[in-house]
Amino acid sequence: MAFSLFKRNKGNSKELIANQSSYETSYSEEIKKEYKDYELNNRVLDTYQSKIDSDRDVALASLNTINNVGGMVTGLINKGLDVWHTSMIVEQNIAAINSQTTVQLAEIAARYTTIQQALMSMYGERHGALQKHYDVLDKALASNDRDLIIASLKGVSSIVVSNPFEDFAKFMDAWENNSKDKPLELDF
Repeated sequence: MAFSLFKRNKGNSKELIANQSSYETSYSEEIKKEYKDYELNNRVLDTYQSKIDSDRDVALASLNTINNVGGMVTGLINKGLDVWHTSMIVEQNIAAINSQTTVQLAEIAARYTTIQQALMSMYGERHGALQKHYDVLDKALASNDRDLIIASLKGVSSIVVSNPFEDFAKFMDAWENNSKDKPLELDF
């Protein structure tokens, strides 16, 4: 019995060893298969991770580009607003200058007309006075009146010797130095 048990055990032990060996082989093959699956999964995960990293880098680069473009657009908008604001100020200045120009041109035209009238009046008066003296001189020459000839020549001489621009200079000085609050003072 002991021998048969031993045999049985011995047979079982061979069987056990064979089973263990086949179990180890199948387990080892399963482990190898799982390891290969694990390695394959790791390679797949690494591929996906590198794709994710690459896509993330592209997305970050795109966001940076968008931020840069947004900053440039904001800068352009701000510069455009500055240009618009400056152009509005320039337009206001141009309008003020045009208004001042219109006023100054009206003042110059009025001054020209006044000066022209003053000169024509002064020379008109001189012309009238000279004409009267020449008429008297013609009559004195016709009547051969020596005293009248001398008197008329003295009158012509006094008119010709007098400088009409002295009076005109006084007039212009009073005209230009007269403030708008103070009335023009004329000395007769």
